[in-house]
This record gives sequence, structure tokens and C-alpha cells, in this order.
Amino acid sequence: MEFCRFKLVFLSILLTAAVLVYTKLAMEGKWNFKNVIHSTNSVQWVSHNFSTEQDPLDEALKNATNKIIIINWYAPFGEKVEFDSLPYECGNCQLTLGRTKIDETNAKAVVFHFHELQLTTMPATRRLDQYYVGLSKESPIALREHRGMKLTECDNVFNMTMNYRRDADIYASYGNAFSVWKSRGGKKMSTDQLNAFVKQKTNLSIWAVSNCGFTRGAIDRMEYVKSLINDGLDDIVLGGGCFKNRQSKFEYSKYKFYFALENSWNCRDYITEKFFYNGLISGAVPVVIGPSRDDYEAVAPPNSFIYAKDFSTPNKLVEYLKYLDKNDTAYKEYLKWTTEDLVDIPENHRETNYCQLCRVLHGINVDNIFSPVYQSQLSDIPLFGLPSKPRIVPSLAKWYYGTENSGCLKNPFRKDKH
Repeated sequence: MEFCRFKLVFLSILLTAAVLVYTKLAMEGKWNFKNVIHSTNSVQWVSHNFSTEQDPLDEALKNATNKIIIINWYAPFGEKVEFDSLPYECGNCQLTLGRTKIDETNAKAVVFHFHELQLTTMPATRRLDQYYVGLSKESPIALREHRGMKLTECDNVFNMTMNYRRDADIYASYGNAFSVWKSRGGKKMSTDQLNAFVKQKTNLSIWAVSNCGFTRGAIDRMEYVKSLINDGLDDIVLGGGCFKNRQSKFEYSKYKFYFALENSWNCRDYITEKFFYNGLISGAVPVVIGPSRDDYEAVAPPNSFIYAKDFSTPNKLVEYLKYLDKNDTAYKEYLKWTTEDLVDIPENHRETNYCQLCRVLHGINVDNIFSPVYQSQLSDIPLFGLPSKPRIVPSLAKWYYGTENSGCLKNPFRKDKH
């Protein structure tokens, strides 16, 4: 009997952004900047000053001498996700697929990836001192419509959610600004380096995609790109399984723009690897459609992306991209974050995924301060120490579907198109 099933694409990294332009260009008549929305959230992503927690965090990590075991009960999509030791900043944990370790004293968490989850294959008995963690990174609409999962069978089963949403118990993001910074070597560019980097870009834009039309968002993004091409974006490179250009790897850094269009739109925090890896880490400015602008700004470096819905028509966006292609000064504003200090990066020092889970198992809950529900729902959990009452997820369905944007779950799926 199948218990419930999810789909995951496991990757780790996070970010925030806004659009910055020069009013003097409007005077030149090249672009009407009144339609471009400016960020007003420039101070929100540094609202949590981590320095006050740094000393007790260092002490807690130093005292985490007892190695805790985290068991992946299933290999997510068959992938062997195992580490003998997670990095020091995570708090001393082993991540294993070894089910035989479940009775060991230090086995404190069992992670269940929903794609493989079945009632008959779960542990026969359950220890009260172990956390059951439900892991999923699929959008709610793909889960509910494509897989037909109601999730009501999961009521009162899990102790914690592990998900890409910023209000999950364990923030299993596809990325964030801090992880992007680390992936880029943790060093800022000089102005000369940025100038040289921009000069080596020989192509305007690229879009690589494999889901051609299974979800509503996948259909809409395909139609949107076709309209961009019809409106003059004829030099875009199209790659991936949906097109004949099936290169295994593109040099995204050679492109000025990468179209990071999600296959599910208006879903809270649903920002995948396309934005973080193909865009920000490579140095191609992402052009995005997915969740709200606020969701992007919460996790992206400042002024690092172009929000396509800011433009009233596809033609307006094409005009703007072509303008930026001919004006390096304006274009480099979207890469200026690569020249700034780490303190200006959103969610500075926030750990995610298994690293955050390891910290929680050691009683280190300091990453909670970055959660948007910290004050309302998590403030009773000590930043250092175990919570006073057991953690439980009463209804996964109510959390995942009931708190989702209506636009995410509306008219999501066409069964006649694949």
C-alpha cells in the first residue's frame, strides 16, 4: 500500500534581488524606465544581525563532539546521498543510507523522501528520541495534480518538514545568496575583473529546458518565449530536451542573460537551480518568472535579476534586454553584487538542508532567525538547546496546500499536452 509520494531534485544554494536603472537614460529616449520596478527591501535581508549569536554558535559547534547519525531511509531518486562527516559548521553528523544503523543510540533523525515513501517499507517500530523528517522539493501543483497526492495520510507522521519554502522546519532550498557566494569562491570581484568578465560575454541570452509542457507553467513559459522571439529576441539560444540543441553543458557565463522560467508559477518560494546555478553562479543575469518578486528579493543578491512581469508586454522586455546589450554601464548594475562585501548578501551565514538538520539535532537552532515565521511560530524554540515540547507536523496537507497562494494551485495542468 502506497503511503505518499513526492518528487525531489536535491540541490543546495539561495538569493534576493531588484532592478536598478539610470534615469538619465530616459532622457536619451532609449527606454521608458517608469515601468521598471525598483527594490524597496534593501534593508530587510540584513535585519537579523548574526554577530550577537556568533560567540555562542562557535561554542556550540566546538562542543558538538558526539557524532550524530542522520539516516536517509531511501536514496532520493536512486542517488547515493551519503557523507561520513558533514562540514564542521554543520555540527558533527554522518549522513548515511544504512538502515541497519537505526537502532544505534546516536541515530537521531530519519529522512523520508516522498517519491519512494511507502507504508510497508517504513521502520517497523519508532523510537521516541528520533525525528522523522519529511523531505520534498517539488511544487505543490505538480505534487497534487501530477501525482494526485492529497497528503492527508501524512497527518501526525512527521516531526519536521524539509522543503524549499523559507518557512519549512528545515530549509532545503535549491540555493540562496549565501550559498551562491560560497560557490563563487567567497571572494568579491574587483571593478577591473568585472569589466573583463562582461567583455568576454559573446552571446545575448539562452534558455535550456526539458519540461516542454506537462505543467501549466511549463506550457505558459514555452508560449512566453515564443512571443519574445516573435517580438525580436531572435538571437536567443534554445537548449535542453525540448529543442534539438541538446548539448550536455553550456557555458552560461558567455551569455548576458539566462531565462530562469519555472515550470510552476506563483508558488511560494519555488525558485529552483535554474536561477541559482545557470544564472547567478555562472554570472549570467537571470530573467525570471516564478513566484512573486518579493520571494526572489528575499533570497537573491541585491539587483541581480530581471523580473519579467515588470514589463507590460514581451516586446517591452525584448527592448530592455537589447538596450542592456548595448550599454555595459547599465548591464553591469545587475552584476554589481559580485563586487560587494559578504555583509551585503541576504541570509548571510544561514545554513540549509542537511547542514541545518545536523545543527538542530545538536540543539543549534540559530538558523530559525531567518525564517519568516520565526516570531510567530518558532520563537519558543531556543536558539541553543532542545525545544521544551515535542515537534510535530499535524497536517502536511494544510501546511503545503492550505497556506499556498491560490494562483499556484489554479488551472495548473493540461492532460492533453506533454
